[in-house]
Amino acid sequence: MPRKPRGIALDAVERTLYAQLLEALCEEMGLVLQQSAYSPNIKERRDFSTAIFDAGGGMAAQGRNIPVHLGSMPLSVRAVLDALSLQDGDVALLNDPYHGGTHLPDLTVATPYYSSRPGHAAARSARLPLCYLANRAHHADVGGMSPGSLPISSEIYQEGLVIPPVKLVRAGEVDEGILALVCANSRTPEERRGDLMAQLAALRRGKERRDELTGSSPSGSNRGNKQGKQLPWAGIFAALQDYSATAVEDLFASLPSGKAVAKDAVELAGGARAEIKVSIAVRGRRMVVDFSGTAPQCDGP
Repeated sequence: MPRKPRGIALDAVERTLYAQLLEALCEEMGLVLQQSAYSPNIKERRDFSTAIFDAGGGMAAQGRNIPVHLGSMPLSVRAVLDALSLQDGDVALLNDPYHGGTHLPDLTVATPYYSSRPGHAAARSARLPLCYLANRAHHADVGGMSPGSLPISSEIYQEGLVIPPVKLVRAGEVDEGILALVCANSRTPEERRGDLMAQLAALRRGKERRDELTGSSPSGSNRGNKQGKQLPWAGIFAALQDYSATAVEDLFASLPSGKAVAKDAVELAGGARAEIKVSIAVRGRRMVVDFSGTAPQCDGP
């Protein structure tokens, strides 16, 4: 049965307009990150992702970047919300795979966005952000037993520095102690500093463009307003999320019912192989993915 809408009603033109505005914001964050970064990983390979999230940590829009980042970044943002109380001007940093990270070289930064419009005084006093901005980038080295932080390891601590959610920036000021700790655990500390500053620059650009959408830009831009009134962004985010979820469910419903099974294997150190088995069953508007029969957890990366 169709899902119950959570967001406001948008026609096709409005939905496309808002989706494109938010995607453009994410894409521009990515351009700033790429052009400002030091590492070829980010500047040339473009191993980074950018996204905007609603006030609860749900993804609302994303750049056209790395799928594995974008699939896991919402878990990182929610881990930040659970662990920290972020105020205006704060930026969280983390890479812990047990808190939404991928591998340790992928460092994520996230910051809340608070509107400066007079009509949002109540939200500011309650310290409720309108949304969150985040990006993730693959750093060339975060320590560990091998250069590049991708060793043949048997435990996570051999791969590099594990960073739980911490505040890298407090009220607009970089915590030099946290920054020094990260840089001291890298074989290329100046590159780490430069890449992290690029990630912060991308967040600043995202905030500037978000200001324009809410009409609180210092330049006086009123692009995000309708007849001078603040747009209901929470409802817009929910409407876009509703549309995406419905589109995926419609796709599932169009597929033939039944089950498909596939097998493959990952080669481990010493010539061993770990089998991966997956069965995918289409059941109406749902898809069930079952990994039963896959090899147990291994002591390799």
